[in-house]
Order: sequence, then structure tokens, then C-alpha cells
Amino acid sequence: MKNKEVKRLLKKLTLLVLPFVLWPFVEAVVLPMNFFTFRIWETISVNSVRLMSGPFYPNMHLRMEEEGELAPRTPYAEKKQVEWYTDPYGYRNRDTKAEILLIGDSNITGAKLSQEEILAEVLEKQLGKEVYSFAPATVNRFLGTKRFEENPPEIVVVSSIERRIPELPPWAPPALATSCATARAPSSIHLKY
Repeated sequence: MKNKEVKRLLKKLTLLVLPFVLWPFVEAVVLPMNFFTFRIWETISVNSVRLMSGPFYPNMHLRMEEEGELAPRTPYAEKKQVEWYTDPYGYRNRDTKAEILLIGDSNITGAKLSQEEILAEVLEKQLGKEVYSFAPATVNRFLGTKRFEENPPEIVVVSSIERRIPELPPWAPPALATSCATARAPSSIHLKY
């Protein structure tokens, strides 16, 4: 009698545990990698995994119909066909050559743009030089990357949204700055050319 009850309990426990054991396999192997996302950014972002050098999975090529951030997965979502390439380092580039290097945030990465629309590719076509998008990243990450020490770019362009520069004082047009008591010249920002 006890042996039958133990077998019955094991069957119930197996049925309870089975979905939790099978789900990672189904998610990794059966479902497409963009099944739960509405943008490629979320699909290939490695987030907090520090095993990879870049912010995205390396050597990826994806096409997807993305939906805007306003009302995704609803009839009101704006849809756009988008294509992404990532290089062996996990940055959004077709290759790794860098005569000009762009450092910045999602605006430099081109979060909602197709590959041919991102700033690096547009500049590359207009300037006739190899432009590398090192984004999203910071200057500190750039300085700590050995491949740029070995083969430094000719030009480095750093882009940052104003809210990320805490020392930046409020800006006022020159005509208002002289008459406005609160406007003052920046005291802690030093630029070298």
C-alpha cells in the first residue's frame, strides 16, 4: 500500500516539476529568439552578462518587424521592418575597422533604426571612411579596450544626452545670458582640442 502511494506521489511531483524543466529547453530551442520581444534591441541584448565584450550577442544578423514603444502588441502600434548586424565584439557594425569611432548611447546605436539608417553607416557613406559604432558605451569603456590601444582610430566622437552630464549648467542664449542673473558660464567643464 505504501509503495503504491510513493509511486503516486512521485508521479505527481514529476508532473509538477516537468514544465519547469522543459520550459528553458522550449524557450531556447523551439521558440524563435524574438518571440517575447517587440524590438531587436531586447532580443539580442546581453544585459548583465559580463562574459561578452559588447552589449549585444556577437555575429548576429536579424530582420524583424518592430513595434514602437507606444502601445506595442496593440492595433495602435507603429510597425517598421528593421535589420540589425552585430560584429564579433557585440557592437552594431558590419565590420570592425575604425578610422572614426562613435561612442554614445542608444541614439548612436540606432535603437529603432535599420542598419543602413544608423549614424555610423550614414557617416561612412558620406565621408568615405570606416566608421565604427562603439555604443552603447562610455569613454571609460573605450579607454579600457585593448583593441583600440593596438589600432587607435583617427577621430573619436563622444555623444551624450545632456541629462547625463550633471556639471552642465542650464543654457541660455547669449543675449539673455548677460541680462539674466541666474545664467553663468560653465566652471567645471574643460574641453581640449
